[in-house]
Amino acid sequence: MEKRKEVADIYNKNHLILNDYAFKGGDLWELYDWYHTFNSLYHQRAILFATIVNMNRDKSWKSKKHSDGKYCFDREWEWFIVWIDTPKWSYTYHYETDKYWDLFKCEELELWKERDGHTEKDVDRLLNLWDVVWDLKHRIRQLSDECERLQYLYDKIERVERERDEYKERWENSFSA
Repeated sequence: MEKRKEVADIYNKNHLILNDYAFKGGDLWELYDWYHTFNSLYHQRAILFATIVNMNRDKSWKSKKHSDGKYCFDREWEWFIVWIDTPKWSYTYHYETDKYWDLFKCEELELWKERDGHTEKDVDRLLNLWDVVWDLKHRIRQLSDECERLQYLYDKIERVERERDEYKERWENSFSA
């Protein structure tokens, strides 16, 4: 119980520091951990998610409105939502329209579909996309092997038909001589 109180105290202290920083005119997006600012991490997340979305366009969409018809964060055209369906439901992120809209090469829909209740804890759903890719690669390999077998059989049939035609020609020539 003591550890929980200690964590809560640290959280409250940090929350007060951030509020004070923002109240004094500080840009929270420029706060950093000596390596990354929030802006930098947000941009990196956008690039990584766009890569995933653009590789799975058949499972991805973007919209400037939620399923209830309201604009994201009630700010017309300022934000949009991107989502991807995975074998374990969907996953979404919101992005600023002017910065990131063109980065996502997926279909635009008028409204976002109904939310499935996911949270940031469900981000591992994205890992299930690899299972789909792996299954697809495995199936392609199987089809390739099957094509090779069919090509072998086709070549064998052609060879047998050629031999048959040659034999037939020799047979017919043996009577005409």
